[in-house]
Amino acid sequence: MLENTRKGTVPMRVLSLCEVDYDTVLSILKICDAMIRDYQGDEDKLQSSELVSCVDMAYDCINECGSELVDMPAVGALVNENNELAMLVKLNAALVAPHDISQ
Repeated sequence: MLENTRKGTVPMRVLSLCEVDYDTVLSILKICDAMIRDYQGDEDKLQSSELVSCVDMAYDCINECGSELVDMPAVGALVNENNELAMLVKLNAALVAPHDISQ
């Protein structure tokens, strides 16, 4: 979709920002995944709230892109993909929330 959009237009800027947001989400989720894989149980210095915060950061990026897409015509497929990604991040948040003892 990005390659079919004219340069210098509002849709091009929005799609470019969403591409950056998507890359950021992937980077954040890789960090969250590493936190889970490296967790050492009670001996670990990782606070339970840190993992939840990590997943929350990914969700914030998805919301940024989603809010920009609302007013754009003909981006239904991208809106659907963004919504699917948001659901996956919400699922991740739900899976780690029981481990957050700070609440």
